[in-house]
Formats: sequence, C-alpha cells, structure tokens
Amino acid sequence: MTTTRERLDRRNRVARILVIVLGVVVALALAAAALGLWLLPPMLADSPRERFSSATEITLQTEATTPVSSSAPAGASPRPGSGGAPESTATTTTAWTVTANASIGAGWLALGVGPFLDPSVAVFVSPDDAYRADLALLPLRGTNPDDALATYLAAHDLGDASAGAAWSEETLTSGLTVRYADVAQGADTITVAMIEQPAAETDPSAPTGPDPVADPSASTDPPTADTGATPATRATTAPAVVILRATVDSADAARYRPVTADLAASVTLTTTMGPAS
Repeated sequence: MTTTRERLDRRNRVARILVIVLGVVVALALAAAALGLWLLPPMLADSPRERFSSATEITLQTEATTPVSSSAPAGASPRPGSGGAPESTATTTTAWTVTANASIGAGWLALGVGPFLDPSVAVFVSPDDAYRADLALLPLRGTNPDDALATYLAAHDLGDASAGAAWSEETLTSGLTVRYADVAQGADTITVAMIEQPAAETDPSAPTGPDPVADPSASTDPPTADTGATPATRATTAPAVVILRATVDSADAARYRPVTADLAASVTLTTTMGPAS
C-alpha cells in the first residue's frame, strides 16, 4: 500500500525533473539566440541585396560634431581675479549631418540586408564578381583625417601592411582631395583611398560666424557680418571623411585601377547643421 508521503514524494520528483528539463531548454534557447545575434549581423552584411539595372547613386549618412572655440568679445569685462585679462577661450560643440553620395554602375551587386545595416557603410561587388568596393563615411569627432585613416587601417588589419606603402594625393574634379595607396594582403591587392574636403585658408583677422565648416554653402546659416568676437579656432575640413577600400586579385589590380579612380571621383560630400531628422 502506497502511503500519502510516498505519493507526494513521487509528484515532487516529477516536478523537479520537469523544472530541470525546462531550465535546460530555456538555457539552450537563450544561448542559441545570443549566438544568432552575434553571427547574424555579419552574415546579413555580406548577403546579396540587389543588382543594379542602371547606374545608381547611393547615399551614406552619419552624424558628426566639431569643437569650436572662441575668445571673449572685444571690450568685455575682465574676469575677476585675472589681473585685467579678458575671459578665457570657451569651447562649444556643433552637431552636423554629413551625407556622402557615390555613383555605382549598372550590373553591380549591392551587399547587405536586414535591420542591422549601418547607414554610413556600403559594400558593392563588380558585375564579374572579381572586385569588391567597401565605402565608409567616418565622422572625425574632433580628430584629424590622418587619425581616422590610421584607426580604419588598424580595424581592418591593414596597419602593418600599409606602414611602408607609397601614398599619393590628387585633387578630384569635385574639389575634394583623395589620398590613396595599394596594400598587399595575401593574394589580393587592396587600394585604400581617403576622400576628404581640402583644408581652406581662412583670414585670421576676420570675425568668425556660426559655421565651423570651411565650405560656406554647407551651412544652413550664413556667417554674420560682425559677431564682436575674436577669431575662433575653426574646423578647416568637413567633419567626416569617406574611405574606399577596393579589393581585387593582385593579378588583376592594374586592370581595375580605372574602376577605383572612377568610383572615388564620383564621391561628393554634403554637410548640414544639426543631427539627422
């Protein structure tokens, strides 16, 4: 005869087994989900999206900031305890939206699908699948283009290979400048090209308006005629640069150089004040 205690113990054992099995299933499901979230973005980033039937203009966008410093207005009251010296230089940060456009030819294949895509990055493969172009719009965030390029090279394991590379510089028909070099990586030749707005010469005696970008057409507000402030330290380039990384088999590198040149020449940069809407 089974006692009440034995029946309760039997039910408790079954419940404990069910809890353990359920816990294992939940743990496996969470591990699978975490693994999927880790693997899915890079898989989707290299998945074919569409092949262009005609020449297509693609757009990259990022948000950037530039520090702007200015001295006190002329005739301002001396700072207390400064011995008659004016207020010290103040630094503020201005937000910008930077947009880059480039032209991609017919037959090219765009890579990248899904919700994980970065709007500042785009990847394309040539119609014969032999040439890959990676475009990235990088905000400078107070650094200079050289630092941005060095960081990019290091992030893509090209830092050591590019150390002895011969860098060249040209001015494109758009007025932008491009610095480029060929880097060998295994059986491939990787051409790295950084496209940027050239530094502008400013008159140090001229008052500074609210636009810290060298190109006055890039601002939503024109500089004021007289702000009453001494000249500010201004950013002389756009607050972002475009980096093109072109990968092709070394045996075909010479044949594809015009393709890289045409792609770099099609890049334009537009800067507007304020974050993206």
